[in-house]
Amino acid sequence: MRKPLGVLALVLGVGGLGLWARAYNAHEIEQKITAEAAGIVAPAIHGITSTVSGRDITAKGIADTEAEKSGILAALNGLPGRRVVHDQITVLPKVSPYEMSLTKAEGAEALTAAGSVPSEAFRKDIAALPGHPDPGPLVLASGAPADWDRLVKAAAAALQPLDFGTASLTDDRLVVTGQARTPAEADLVHAALQDLAADRVEVRLDLLDDGTPPEWHFSYDAFSGAQVSGKLPVGLDEKTISAATGIPSVYSPAHQALIGEPGHEAALLGVLAPWFPSVERLNANMAPGKAEIFAEVGPGSNTALLTETLQSGMKAISPELDVSVTVQEVAPRGDEGEQRTNAITGQTEELRGGYWLPVANITPSLTECTAQADAILGRSTINFVSGSDQLSADARAVINQLASVVLPCTGTGGLQAKIGGHTDATGDAEMNLGLSQRRAVAVRKELIARGIPAGDLRAQGYGASQPVATNDTEEGKAANRRTTIEWTGEGPQ
Repeated sequence: MRKPLGVLALVLGVGGLGLWARAYNAHEIEQKITAEAAGIVAPAIHGITSTVSGRDITAKGIADTEAEKSGILAALNGLPGRRVVHDQITVLPKVSPYEMSLTKAEGAEALTAAGSVPSEAFRKDIAALPGHPDPGPLVLASGAPADWDRLVKAAAAALQPLDFGTASLTDDRLVVTGQARTPAEADLVHAALQDLAADRVEVRLDLLDDGTPPEWHFSYDAFSGAQVSGKLPVGLDEKTISAATGIPSVYSPAHQALIGEPGHEAALLGVLAPWFPSVERLNANMAPGKAEIFAEVGPGSNTALLTETLQSGMKAISPELDVSVTVQEVAPRGDEGEQRTNAITGQTEELRGGYWLPVANITPSLTECTAQADAILGRSTINFVSGSDQLSADARAVINQLASVVLPCTGTGGLQAKIGGHTDATGDAEMNLGLSQRRAVAVRKELIARGIPAGDLRAQGYGASQPVATNDTEEGKAANRRTTIEWTGEGPQ
């Protein structure tokens, strides 16, 4: 009896040991397969995972290409001891051509991105590039060139110096377009791309300032106003031109220089400012160290004096300036009695006897005519060349204003005007009396030329006999050198 029991115990012991050994080996095999499978999928670009149950392997995730997927599955199938490999790997779509763009909008600091990205890791890298592009819109896709990261980094760096622009990548080519302020910014763009092969890069930039010297053209027309074109120097724009010339509005299709230092341009235009009320047309071509002025003025202007005045005034501001000034008298445009609004003064003017005269808002009477004539002569002096009866270059505009009052006052107003000439007390009294008479006659002649009947005008010289200020100071002497209007007649009945 003991012998059969012993045999049974031995058989059971041996069988149990075999079952234990088999289970132990299976666990070891599973652990080994798990470790080896993890090593096979670890290099996958997009993070493929492997799980092992018993000796069955499940591979799950995204392969970059069919070749990567096939290689992983073949390696898993070659593992010793594996039973079945379950394929749950999808292949990333491949795009061709492989494209991506980075865009810098005007006024924006951050770049925007569009197109494809080769991996999630690369998506994170993009966000850290200059300009911190938002990689969110990028679509995960395979097909990128081997040095795609290098191209993208260069593209982001190239956009930084631009006001705005786009870097477009297509396979292994990069095209950068946009606007740079000056050649210095354009050089920075090229520097960012210098490590790339020249045949793989194209740069198309617009420069706000190409570095050429500023050359510009200023034009004025009494009918239509002022315009400036070309390339304006630093510190000069339509606002500074308007302030310098007194012209209320300046049309400017010109562009602005960004390189250089402000010059004397505004001051040079300021030399022209006092003369615009007498100018019909004016053109000025300006360049560094050079100014060409061509002006057309109406009848009654002293063109020689005006030419000399403009030239000497500009030379005083910029002695090294090469100045050319041409002033010529032209017949007025328009028909007798036609009206216009003067572009610089804003006054309504009427063409009378070949002169554009301001239209005075006046109801003629002795009191009103005296007040308006005195106001004109109080704020503006009719000047003469020193020691002579030759009217100065700026006298025409004052006489035009005076004529606009004298015309209605002697016409519908029925008054007569006596033009008085006055000097200071410097020099011989008798010579001053004669000079004042000749100057009064010169003013009378100009008023007659503007359509005022000669019979309504008299000229009287007073010399220094009627001072309005002391002759002991230059200011007082200047005040005493004047023209006056005295009215006679009863006026409208």
